[in-house]
Amino acid sequence: MGMTEMSGAFGREEKIRFNSGGFQLSGTLHLPGAIRPPIIIGSHGLLADSNSPKQLALANASNKLGFAYFRFDYRGCGASGGRFELDTALEGRCEDLKNAVSLLRDRPDLGSAISLFGSSFGGTVSLCVAAQMDIRSLVSFAAPVQSRHVRGVSASPVAEYRYGIAEPQTVPEFDITHLLGNHHHIFVVHGESDEIVPVSDAVLLHGKSKPPKKLWIQDQGDHRMSMKRHQMEFVAMASKWFDDTGVPPG
Repeated sequence: MGMTEMSGAFGREEKIRFNSGGFQLSGTLHLPGAIRPPIIIGSHGLLADSNSPKQLALANASNKLGFAYFRFDYRGCGASGGRFELDTALEGRCEDLKNAVSLLRDRPDLGSAISLFGSSFGGTVSLCVAAQMDIRSLVSFAAPVQSRHVRGVSASPVAEYRYGIAEPQTVPEFDITHLLGNHHHIFVVHGESDEIVPVSDAVLLHGKSKPPKKLWIQDQGDHRMSMKRHQMEFVAMASKWFDDTGVPPG
């Protein structure tokens, strides 16, 4: 594991590289001034990376509340090793996230309480890992629970350049509906007009999850959360959810 410290907009930052399944993954840990802070780990979508505006804004808001925030690139994405077209699968991304959880949980300067945020396919990955590990709290945005419901995923211009993708992509096949009853302390967010993942997936996820839970369907919201109003409301509501549910009592 490699680490590089620097000062960032949110406080102290560490650039971290770690191994997962033979791949060197790259991430950034945003640290608040708090002692042994609870942790939030962010997961990007299928064709994204860890530099999304949602994650940067959530990292900033989380630090202000005393949480550490870790965002990283999955194998085949961003600054991490691997090839997107060869190494992208639900199982591999779950392995990456589990290794990120273990990496941070082993650090004596961080607290043991870990929460997850996942966007789109990153939400699916977070749901899988939260059902298998000790995760305190979870926020999912536009997460599909069955691949057969997902329409073609169009790459952003950055992803088209980085991965050489010209046509809409289909996500790897999966169905995680059997895991949904294992979730609790979950805030489910979805755009009413999501053109890729049907809003019914969010309704199903929320319905099967255990309390405490919350559902927010964004009026006229799309898959990228492109409306500025939605982005600002999301950061405020998600960070409050983590603040209310992501710290163990006492």
